[in-house]
Amino acid sequence: MKYHDLKIERRWLERIHDGSKTSELRVNDRDFQVGDIIQFTVDGDIYSEREYKVTHVLTSDVCQGLELSYCILSVVEVLKEPIT
Repeated sequence: MKYHDLKIERRWLERIHDGSKTSELRVNDRDFQVGDIIQFTVDGDIYSEREYKVTHVLTSDVCQGLELSYCILSVVEVLKEPIT
């Protein structure tokens, strides 16, 4: 499992935060794997403390319409357990 800091536009991150966007198209330059953790940044600043787990990686060897250097990541928010 790796941790990734990825830049993203605020409008797309807001959709990820509210759950209406659950996938992200990315250049596959980091060897993304299921289980990796992503924290998104906007304009170089960490937007929030939320982290997202990669649940699926779709690559061009499986999807003919996807460019060779790209992948589609399915992500789900990692929920922190409340401190008791």
